[in-house]
Amino acid sequence: MDKLHHFGCPVSQITLPEKFTYPFHYTPHPLSVMAAKEVQAYLHTRKDWESDLEQGRMFGVLIVQTLAGEIGYLAAFSGILAGKNLHDYFVPPVYNLQQPEGFFRIEEDRISAINTHIKELEADTKYTENKQRLADATRQAKQAIENFQTGMETARLKREERRRNNPDEAEQAALIRESQFQKAELKRLKQQWNNRIVTIQTETDTFERKIEQLKTERKTRSAALQQQLFKSSAY
Repeated sequence: MDKLHHFGCPVSQITLPEKFTYPFHYTPHPLSVMAAKEVQAYLHTRKDWESDLEQGRMFGVLIVQTLAGEIGYLAAFSGILAGKNLHDYFVPPVYNLQQPEGFFRIEEDRISAINTHIKELEADTKYTENKQRLADATRQAKQAIENFQTGMETARLKREERRRNNPDEAEQAALIRESQFQKAELKRLKQQWNNRIVTIQTETDTFERKIEQLKTERKTRSAALQQQLFKSSAY
């Protein structure tokens, strides 16, 4: 076991645990603490890794016993350290993610390309302008309809006042036609604004559907990549 590290001090007097401890809530075994401290000491000697270590890295130790009864430990780290995932002091990953022709790097490049495409679409001038036009048209439509309805209410009150003065049949008919005309105008106004908004919305939806399709593809590919990675990592 070429990655086995021997303790710097005698450990034969330390009793080994009978079974693994619960990983999420436990007091570390003395051997684990000693191994962790030795790994920390080793890391302090690697001045060339200081910038990477300052960003935070996760390290782990595993106490092992060989068939010959020899006690030692294995050390490992998560992710990439100093641009690599293979270092002499640590056990190698089960699957080397950095293989240039490996499925992980190939699929990672595809997902990266999808991310780039999504950003390009979201930043597309036509798309951003359409979103602004849609917001403006929605606001303007609301204001125009509210203004017209306010005018209709004012006209209605005036008609009510005229009706209280006992108008003749011709004037009453004129009042009815005025009311009907304003209702029809309101309907036409709403339809005009709706047509304008639908046109802009359709143009905007073209971009948003494509963006959502890409996000869905990205999510699907990421999940599939994780599953494939787990399968490749299984013993």
